[in-house]
Amino acid sequence: MNYSTLFPEMLKKLPPLRKEDVCYHYQRQSNDNNHTKIYIPCGKRLLLWFLTFRGNAYSVFLEFDDKRETIPHCFFQYLSFKHELTSGCGTMIWCTKVEKQFCLNKIIYWMGKKYNSPKCFTHMTQLKFMLENYIHPLPYGSFFTLRLPIMGRGSNILFEASSLSYDVYCIISSTNYQICLQEFMATFRVQEVDVQKDIYDLLCVHKDKQPCNHGRAFVNDLKTSLYLKQLFRPKQKNYETIELSDDEDEVSYPETNYPKSFILYCVYLPRQKAWKPYKKSHKYVDFVSKIKFIENKKYEAIL
Repeated sequence: MNYSTLFPEMLKKLPPLRKEDVCYHYQRQSNDNNHTKIYIPCGKRLLLWFLTFRGNAYSVFLEFDDKRETIPHCFFQYLSFKHELTSGCGTMIWCTKVEKQFCLNKIIYWMGKKYNSPKCFTHMTQLKFMLENYIHPLPYGSFFTLRLPIMGRGSNILFEASSLSYDVYCIISSTNYQICLQEFMATFRVQEVDVQKDIYDLLCVHKDKQPCNHGRAFVNDLKTSLYLKQLFRPKQKNYETIELSDDEDEVSYPETNYPKSFILYCVYLPRQKAWKPYKKSHKYVDFVSKIKFIENKKYEAIL
């Protein structure tokens, strides 16, 4: 099948699409009695489109340029689904690619009609119904898989977001109010003190660009501990790869003559009043003034 000629013809059937379709809008008049939060992942933003073209049903992923409101690239992925999803102009869903999975975030078109429900939880309910009734599950590893974002009712939402298995882009409440995790991040140079005991220093800079120690990193869970150990000791065996042995030398940490350090994004956790290492950063280390600004924000209204 020649996709170089198929896709341009297929895109001529694309229904109207705007940048406002790939986000949620805050509903000011809604009551926020539902304390459940949706954790939308970071990742490549795509559109999953189920359609019929020349008598055949397809599932296609589209890359959407929201500035130009165009589709620069698209690619086909096999998915077993009921053909009802391709009715009319088809079904289109905004999703995020997370490794080998695609997280379904919002319905744009549903079986040929524009999906106009404004609330995020209505979309989640309909997407769950779709996964259970219109998508045929396939063996994991053979094909890509569709998932919903993780949802939780915890009151300490930044703490919860920082502990999930994927990087979080934003947290959405029942009113569609969004909290972007980036607003609570700063870039530090994280320097080892004792890797085996999960002790790391956080280094930033003064306005004169002189280094400043901002205390210790908050390492409270296995995910963060393993991430930092693999970063600082990449050749070190861990509990997943070693077998039980009486030889303690097999799992000892190698000696180093100087402390290693990496530039990382850290998330501020207001209740703990601590910074938690989160992921690598390619930016410069932040000034202490920015870090103090994040620490001194008023968080009671949203946390």
